[in-house]
Amino acid sequence: MDKKIMIGAGVVVLILLALVLYSSTASRNKSEDVVKSITAQDEMTNHAMPKDVMGMESKWKTFSGTAPLSVDKSTAAWTGSKSAIATWVDTGSIKFLSGTVLFENGKIKSAEAVADVNSITALTTGKGDGQDQLSQHLKSADFFDAAKFPTAKLIVLSATHEREEGGKHYYKFTGEMEIKGVKAPVEFSGYVQYMEDGAKLTAKLELDRTKWGVNFGSSKLKDAFIKDTFTLDVAVVATMAETMMMEKSN
Repeated sequence: MDKKIMIGAGVVVLILLALVLYSSTASRNKSEDVVKSITAQDEMTNHAMPKDVMGMESKWKTFSGTAPLSVDKSTAAWTGSKSAIATWVDTGSIKFLSGTVLFENGKIKSAEAVADVNSITALTTGKGDGQDQLSQHLKSADFFDAAKFPTAKLIVLSATHEREEGGKHYYKFTGEMEIKGVKAPVEFSGYVQYMEDGAKLTAKLELDRTKWGVNFGSSKLKDAFIKDTFTLDVAVVATMAETMMMEKSN
C-alpha cells in the first residue's frame, strides 16, 4: 500500500514538473515573439522613413528664417474659476487663425499668433453643464465681444534662451497681448522641442483679464464672483515645410 502511494506521488510530481517546464517555455517563447514583433515594427518604421526626413530635426537647430504656424497642430486651452466658489473651474479652448515664428540659428527671436475669438468654446463647467451657454456668454460684450473684436493677438517681442535640458529648450518670453483692441505687456516662460516636421513651443500664460477691459464679475467691482486671472496653455507648432521643399528642389 505504501509503495502504491509513493509511486502515485512520484507520478504527480513528474506531471507538475512537466507543467512548470512547459509553462516556462511557453512564456519565454511568447516574450521572444513580442520582442521580435516590436523589433520588426521598428525596422519597418525606420526603413519606411526617408533619409531626408531623418535629418529635419538637425536642420531645425541651425534654421534661420520665418516659419509659419500650423493652425491644425497648434492648440490653446483656457482655464477660469470663480472667486465665490473655491471648487468652481471652467475650461475650454480657442483656435488659432495664423502666426509666424522667427528663428535665428535655431533659436526663437520673435513670434506672433492670431486667435479666433469666435472659436471660444467651453468644454467643462463648474456646475457640470451649460457649456453652450457659457461659450456664448464669453463671446458676448460682457467678456471678449467677438462681434466687435473677432481676433486676439499674442506678440513675442523678445525671447531669451535659458537652458537646454532633456531635449527641451527653455525660454523666457516678453511681449504683448492684444484683446478687445487693447494691448498690454506679458511675460511668460516656455520650452521648445524640435521635431521632424516642426518646432513645438509649449507655454502657460497667467493673464489678468481686467488689463484688457474684461471686467464682468471682476474683483475690482462691487459684485465680484469671477477671478480676474485666467490661464492659457498653448502648444504652438511652427513648420518649415515650404523651406524644406525649396532646399530639396535646389
